[in-house]
Amino acid sequence: MALNGSLTRSKGKRTVKKQRVIAVVLLLAILIPMAVPLTEAATTLTPPTVNLPNHWQQSDSTTYPDGPSEHDPAGAGMLEYTDQSNYDAVRIYYEKAQVSSYTSQQLRDEAVDIFERIHSSDTLSVDQNGTTTYAGVSAGFAKGHDDTDATYTMELVFIKGEYYFNVNAYYDDAASSQNNVDSIVNSISISGAAAGGEPFPWLYVIIGVVAAVIVIVVTVVLQARRKKSPQHQQQAQYSYPPPPPPPPPTQQRAARALS
Repeated sequence: MALNGSLTRSKGKRTVKKQRVIAVVLLLAILIPMAVPLTEAATTLTPPTVNLPNHWQQSDSTTYPDGPSEHDPAGAGMLEYTDQSNYDAVRIYYEKAQVSSYTSQQLRDEAVDIFERIHSSDTLSVDQNGTTTYAGVSAGFAKGHDDTDATYTMELVFIKGEYYFNVNAYYDDAASSQNNVDSIVNSISISGAAAGGEPFPWLYVIIGVVAAVIVIVVTVVLQARRKKSPQHQQQAQYSYPPPPPPPPPTQQRAARALS
């Protein structure tokens, strides 16, 4: 009975240890997949908002980061607004800024570079370029006039908060069109962590939790191995008959006399 009790207790301890290890491993398996969506959520940019003049409406959009970008390796988002009366258009590309700021020269050069890569032709080239203020920040611009269509094409580049903006505008050679374009670009606003606040460090929290779980798993396994020892089987207890009692004194004297 003692042997069976010892074996039962030993099996019970091993079962409890296995259950603890399994529980921790399951927790780890749940937490690791959770890290992926939380990490992705931390890098998502909220689309900027604008105020639209009369006759303007949103005509197209691309969710970040599904659009082409200038610098963000993840991609960019895009919002397009169109004047339904004359088809002036403003297209806003936004992506996560890779630096905190540009110099005036860098802003100008980047606007000119984008214009020349996309719009330069026999009838359209950069007529004006430099830096100015849009949306409350310094912006580089490059502008070209198409004499045939009597239209302007403009490229803007600026950093606002943690956003990098590249704005392309196409509009009639008229003061009202220029004013509408300026109004839309100046109204660009952003909200949330990327607007300049500090985002909650979800990634570091997740890394800490996963690291802690891994340490717990390793600790439990090592303790289980350290405490584990060979199980020595105890010898079964057998009952032997007691030795016979000594002979009476009379028989002892008779035996000595005969000897």
